[in-house]
Amino acid sequence: MPCLHGLGSSNLPDRALELSSHEIAALKANGQSLDVAFQIGKSGLTEGVVQELVTRLEREPLIKVKLLKSSREDADAKSLAAELAERAGAVLVEVRGHTALFYRPKRGRGRPRRSSD
Repeated sequence: MPCLHGLGSSNLPDRALELSSHEIAALKANGQSLDVAFQIGKSGLTEGVVQELVTRLEREPLIKVKLLKSSREDADAKSLAAELAERAGAVLVEVRGHTALFYRPKRGRGRPRRSSD
């Protein structure tokens, strides 16, 4: 099973972060219909941004975040998103263009499935 970004300071058990290719595909499919929850701007990756992602992931397991050009001074979108995932204890599902998709299962919830299943 592939293991995605977000292993560093996570409070989740390791098994929660190991997702099969089918689970990753389901998360990506569900993420396509999501609106961007918030944007990271010129202040970059602040503690407030990390806390915002943590707070939103407590309510919803899948969150889409837009990485504005001004937030990525010297870093590319993938490295910025990977750092955010690690600091928030989340899984970075994918980075597409300047948009990142993060996942953290709700407590007591099963594995991810397509919303149409």
